[in-house]
Amino acid sequence: MKQWAIMALLAVLTAGSFWLLKDLQKTLAPADTQTPTRAIAVAYAVNGRYYHADNYLQYAMDSETVTEFSNQAGTRLQNPAVRVFNQQQQLVWQGEAATAELSADKNHLTLDGGVTLVESPESERPIYARSQTMVYNAQTRRVSSDSLVTLNSGSLQQTAGAFWLDLATRTVHFYRGVNAKYDPKP
Repeated sequence: MKQWAIMALLAVLTAGSFWLLKDLQKTLAPADTQTPTRAIAVAYAVNGRYYHADNYLQYAMDSETVTEFSNQAGTRLQNPAVRVFNQQQQLVWQGEAATAELSADKNHLTLDGGVTLVESPESERPIYARSQTMVYNAQTRRVSSDSLVTLNSGSLQQTAGAFWLDLATRTVHFYRGVNAKYDPKP
């Protein structure tokens, strides 16, 4: 009888250890911060400002709706008008889209749905870009798209299946089905 009691106790301890181990694995697993969970804050008619860690204005965004999520997956904006600034507080580009998602670290801004972007809007020859989706990477200072894009700059119109624009060097790289049309002004 004593042996049966010891066996039963060992079986209970084994099952309990297994349950505690599974619970500990769930607790220690990294949290999913990419997929938004439930909204914890929603604001309407927002004029938002996001500052870089070095205390300069990085983004100015006007949006109908701004949503923050409980797992810090970032910020979702509806019908945003976005302005991006450099360290000297110069306007680098501005854009509009149906939606935007700003990553939690504020380094990636994804614009989606009828995106219109104007690079260097205050310069003599701004570049106008239109696409379904564009992604801005603040660390590399590049805007890119893997969907059909049209760029206009003065008399030149270019289309491509994908592109990236380096804002630091003002260099555009096109790939997949590149077409260009030059129409000199009279």
